[in-house]
Amino acid sequence: MFRRLFASLPTIVFGVLIAVAPQAFAHVCEVKDNMPMACHYTAQAELGIGVVIALLGIIALFCS
Repeated sequence: MFRRLFASLPTIVFGVLIAVAPQAFAHVCEVKDNMPMACHYTAQAELGIGVVIALLGIIALFCS
């Protein structure tokens, strides 16, 4: 169990960090004149990829 925790915990942390960073402390460009710029969609893609990475880490924690 300790090996699985040791192996999957960094994956979970990095996934959460990738998902939260653009919205919290590493802001991307802002929406101007009701037209989102391309970097806005990049931040949304990072959110999705970060959530998937975190979920894979959680799955790896519980699967043998």
